[in-house]
Amino acid sequence: MNTPVATRLEFERRLLACPTLPSLPAVALQILQLCRDEEVDLWQIAEAIASDPALASRILRAANSASVAARGKVSTLTRAVALLGSKAVMAISLSFGLLRNRRTDRASGFDRTTFWRRAVFSAIAARATAEITSPIVDPEEAFVAGLLQDLGMLALAEVFQHEYGSLCVRAAGNHDALAALERAAWGADHADASALLARTWLLPVSLQLAIGASHEALTAEAVTSEARLVRCVAISGRIADVWVAPHGDETQRAAEAARQTKGLSPAAFEGILARMALAVPETATDFEIDLGGPTRVDEVLLEAQALLRLRVPPGTASVPPAPKPVLLREEDLAGLRIAFEYARARAAPITLLLVARSEAAAAASAPLGEILQGCLRSIDLLRELPDGVLALLPDTDLAGGRAAAELVLEQLARAGQRAYAGVAAEVPGPEATLERLCAAVSQAAARSRSTGGTAATVPGGRPGGSGEPAA
Repeated sequence: MNTPVATRLEFERRLLACPTLPSLPAVALQILQLCRDEEVDLWQIAEAIASDPALASRILRAANSASVAARGKVSTLTRAVALLGSKAVMAISLSFGLLRNRRTDRASGFDRTTFWRRAVFSAIAARATAEITSPIVDPEEAFVAGLLQDLGMLALAEVFQHEYGSLCVRAAGNHDALAALERAAWGADHADASALLARTWLLPVSLQLAIGASHEALTAEAVTSEARLVRCVAISGRIADVWVAPHGDETQRAAEAARQTKGLSPAAFEGILARMALAVPETATDFEIDLGGPTRVDEVLLEAQALLRLRVPPGTASVPPAPKPVLLREEDLAGLRIAFEYARARAAPITLLLVARSEAAAAASAPLGEILQGCLRSIDLLRELPDGVLALLPDTDLAGGRAAAELVLEQLARAGQRAYAGVAAEVPGPEATLERLCAAVSQAAARSRSTGGTAATVPGGRPGGSGEPAA
């Protein structure tokens, strides 16, 4: 290996002098500039997007996914930009442009295909973390920050070529080990290179901060939106390793990092994995990238379930037997099919929530239905069961269903009553049925009964979250 670069300035000089550094597509740069203007012109942004048909299609699809409350299909780019907002449009344009023009070759020990898979999982993880734990962080901004945080690896692979490939081989897929080897060789790591690219592209300051601090350990309370964005991005790489790293203990490492991240509970961590599972198929299609498919999703969520909720050490075969599911009768589903079919027709998310008191609290006087009505929306449908309440939540994904379940359990706990809740969610496709969703929610409720908390799942038996037992 060559003599290490002596100073940070020399490191940056060599990076900026490289003619093959990663670059943003012209359309993305134009949209970025328009979004930076003090007075954002929606017409100009829409016109720039229209020059790229593939990007225009992606923006319209995102707008229609976000328009469940807008009542009607979004068919014009101007309306799509107005609905999404400039931050989301900028984020989609940046991520779409970079991923569409990515190289996926492998040379001198650096595997670009693996790099891009991890980058996309980091982006999905950052967005899910923002959605679940940080309401003041824009999820799409978190997505693009997660995607860009390790872009410096591509820059180092171009500038140092064979030397960098050798470091990648020595690191053997361990991200922390690779960063340490980079610092030993050049006095800086790929996070520094990523931050340099972000400054060179004149990205928003919030993105520059999040990208530059992506490898820092954060234990202090995050107050501002910028600090919370940094926190979402910093943990996202750890969570991405759960999906892509070759080591079998990555789930445990990521869970430990989550425990050390202030404000991120074990329940939230498992919820993030569940949210990612729902996003994987659409993201893989959007960016034409292999993210492992349903089998890998099942494996990751089952590992997380064992580690975080059942407390079974990774690699062991000792898993407690599954509790008996709650049985739902045909009469319990009356009136719910219309709402389910309506959601299928609009390709909108739908959630079932099943809440029941524990045996010791079953004789409590206050009806569960009244408590749920006070916690849910007027559009949500409730059905009283012999030993609980079934609620259908239109236009609600898994994270929203979990939040509703936790609110209900909190209200019951304040009244001194123990209860448990199961949550199941999906975006109904051609093969989806209400019966399948009901089976999923009954299985989730059965798993939650032993903990007195919340269990969430997606159809097919993939667990997706576990709450703390009610007080």
